[in-house]
Amino acid sequence: MKEITKSSLDCASWERAILESLGDAVIVVSATKRIEFMNRAAEKLTGIAAGCAFGRALTEVLHLAPEFGDELRGDLVELAILNGSSISLGRNLILRSDTGEDRAVEGEIAPCEVAGNPHGAVVTFRDVTERNRNELAQSHDQKVRAVAQLAGFIAHDLNNALTLILGHTDKLLRNLSPVDPLRDTAENIKDAGDMAAKVSDQLRLLSRSRRPVAFSGESQLCD
Repeated sequence: MKEITKSSLDCASWERAILESLGDAVIVVSATKRIEFMNRAAEKLTGIAAGCAFGRALTEVLHLAPEFGDELRGDLVELAILNGSSISLGRNLILRSDTGEDRAVEGEIAPCEVAGNPHGAVVTFRDVTERNRNELAQSHDQKVRAVAQLAGFIAHDLNNALTLILGHTDKLLRNLSPVDPLRDTAENIKDAGDMAAKVSDQLRLLSRSRRPVAFSGESQLCD
């Protein structure tokens, strides 16, 4: 009997050591939704020591809120037990730690059985703040590159049209006398073409720099 007890204790210690070494945060709760175990990763993310969390309600320790105003799912512990399998905690979740720090997290909750009977649930979650930040930066960079490529196409087509317009306008001005009533119209066309040419230059600059460019002629063009 002593050997069996010692073996059980050794097994429990081994399982605890495995849970403590995981990179993901792990919280084990009973069927009454009281915390029975937290690993070090969970302590770090929640800002609460395992000893202080033991016996407390899960919602008192795991402060989850939707990032974009979505509704949180219902009672996750009951949902996991009823579902009989792992379910997601939700999407775009923010975890507010006991220290007031907000972190983006994702995770799952799975039912836990003892001797074939529902015992509670195991919550696993991880910090995805840095990953989300990198994905957002990558998405922004892709959008900037797409805009820059489009700007290059527009600048090319606009420049071709302006070359024709300004060329014919210059020719028309050379053939019009200073008192010709059409001269003012031709000069207005040339002025507008010159402003458009500046915009074309800025578009080409944008297509090469891959950075936002302030369009100095925007106000004149809108007037």
